[in-house]
Amino acid sequence: MLKIFCFDRWDSSLDHLDESETALSIYPTLKCFRASGGVSHIGHFDMPPQYSFAAFKSIVANSQSISYAGILLPNYIAQVEFLQSEEDLLKVSTTRKKCRSLKALTLDAPMLQLSKDLLIELDKYIEISNLESVKLSRGLPEVGYFEHAATMLPNLKDVSWNFSAIPGDHPTQIPLLKAAKDYILTCAPLRTLSLWGWTRVISLADLINRHGQTLTSLHLHEREEPRHAGTIVSLDGDDEDGERGLSLLDVQLIKRNCPNLQDLSIDVARHGGFDLQEDSNISQLLDELADSGSQLRKLQIYFTTDGLTALFHPQSGSGNSSNDEESQSYATDLELVLEKYVRSIWSRLYGGTSTGERLLDVKFGEWESKADAFWRQPRFRNGSVTSMCDVRRYFEVRPHERDDHVGECEIRMRKK
Repeated sequence: MLKIFCFDRWDSSLDHLDESETALSIYPTLKCFRASGGVSHIGHFDMPPQYSFAAFKSIVANSQSISYAGILLPNYIAQVEFLQSEEDLLKVSTTRKKCRSLKALTLDAPMLQLSKDLLIELDKYIEISNLESVKLSRGLPEVGYFEHAATMLPNLKDVSWNFSAIPGDHPTQIPLLKAAKDYILTCAPLRTLSLWGWTRVISLADLINRHGQTLTSLHLHEREEPRHAGTIVSLDGDDEDGERGLSLLDVQLIKRNCPNLQDLSIDVARHGGFDLQEDSNISQLLDELADSGSQLRKLQIYFTTDGLTALFHPQSGSGNSSNDEESQSYATDLELVLEKYVRSIWSRLYGGTSTGERLLDVKFGEWESKADAFWRQPRFRNGSVTSMCDVRRYFEVRPHERDDHVGECEIRMRKK
């Protein structure tokens, strides 16, 4: 089986039916093909992404064995410029083939909109009616996409949509939100569903009622969009109070109506410190999920950064920020507190079992946003801002690999 990742064109003089790319496309064991148009292995933009996108479409179209294809395109080029120059570059032959083996497609490209036109474009080189999985993570949706997806993508089982980019519940967005809701309520029952910014589109009860019985994976997330430390800003511009997350009743609804669920990702609101004994909401929620421990392969929990900035970077006078070394030591101590908290969550979920994958990811702060600069919060010294530091933390928890540590876990922490 041949899998290719990070494919990119390095020579703009190549013809769009380049012999080496044609040979690659018809290689009988090619199953996975992922391109990163316009971005080199050292992170520089070396080639206009139009060339890589044209080559990507040509390779996929001519392959009759590929089952997964994806492309990542940078956001430094405007949509109009991209489409115009890509149209000029790509000369589609009347003898061009259409890929009929493709089952999963990922397009991570801000200049491509979720639209009827996109579906028509994809159908030129892919038999899109055969697609079971489509992920378009950064393109803005249009009404036409949801109005035609049901008929053009009849076999869709796995979807991932990002509604976070929709600018709030402005009256001009109501038709789009309604079209998205109507599609979710009428499309064939899904196997996996990932929705960001989902609460403005559909209620949990409606979603579960339609797809709960068939779901094996459910990811529901509202991105935390900070204006300043400790504040969560909604996409319509209003400040929220930080009460973000599913309730105990929500979790009970999921558990009761999703018998095949193995992978769950949710937002959870903290109401206490970093001790499960102090937060009955999370304790009860975890107890509810623990009953599904043998079935639930993976759980991902998002907590907001609410309160973390003050904890990691205390103001002068607290006795903990007299110098950078002491401040760093204080931050390390707090990371140990968070690690202990995360370990207690894993134990609450999986402590009673010794088999299965038992995977837990806990994220403090927003890890799904491309705008990392927004997460650099002020570091204080003697009452003044001395630098900016990212307060997010990401803990990956896995069962301990050693036989003499059965029932214990290992933790890996990421800061960025």
